[in-house]
Amino acid sequence: MNHAQQPETDPREEAAKALQAALDRRDNGGRTPR
Repeated sequence: MNHAQQPETDPREEAAKALQAALDRRDNGGRTPR
């Protein structure tokens, strides 16, 4: 498994990014998550 060279994004990483984006959008009421 070559994790150093991976042109296409990992589906799991993509899902995590999408989840984070959704959380950010939902918490976009002035306060920032984290």
